[in-house]
Amino acid sequence: MRKIIYSLAFLLSISLYSQNSSIAFILNEKDLLPESVAHDPNTGAFYVGSTRKGTITKVDAEGNQSTFVASGKFGQWMVIGIKVDPQRDELWFCSSGGGNLVGYSLKDDQEGRPAGIFKVDLNTGELIKKYTLEKRGEVHFFNDLVIDENGDVYASHMFSEHTIYKIDRDTDQLEPYAKSDLIRYPNGLDISDDRKSLFVAHSDGIAKISLETGETTTLNIVNDIKLSG
Repeated sequence: MRKIIYSLAFLLSISLYSQNSSIAFILNEKDLLPESVAHDPNTGAFYVGSTRKGTITKVDAEGNQSTFVASGKFGQWMVIGIKVDPQRDELWFCSSGGGNLVGYSLKDDQEGRPAGIFKVDLNTGELIKKYTLEKRGEVHFFNDLVIDENGDVYASHMFSEHTIYKIDRDTDQLEPYAKSDLIRYPNGLDISDDRKSLFVAHSDGIAKISLETGETTTLNIVNDIKLSG
């Protein structure tokens, strides 16, 4: 029952402009334990990642469901954050090792925990490139990512280091971008409309990173809203 509830909860389409919401679709597989959903505005398709099976399910505009990325096809682990880059017809996703994944047996304190970011061609479903952190004894976890208009990718990473990583479109390399004591266990990311700030949701609240200077500050929130924990 818990798996069914999780599957349904992550697949509600919530309108930002109305108090009413409706179910966008219901997945046929009830044991995916999905963590993130991405939408392709060009085709109307949705992509749903599974932490339990390490798969990505595609739901097209007519509601037809198919496996877009099969379990282990690209050497991926749990599928976490997903984003579509509609300008370049690419699907990006974070993948990390973890106990939700069926058959996963690595121990953090012995083998470490691998993680990576994967770039897939939306038209063919084939891997374009993967960027992984996989070293014995190191515990990694990529949580979420965001793509700017230039095609640069920012990703949140936690456990061994609480860091924002960047994949520059030109250099095509995964590199640490920002690290601060103000960011703990970073997760969701977003970029401001003026493209000057990167917002990072983390365990203590929301941080803002200047994309011009790299300075990290804490976003001030009104006192009656609790974002930590």
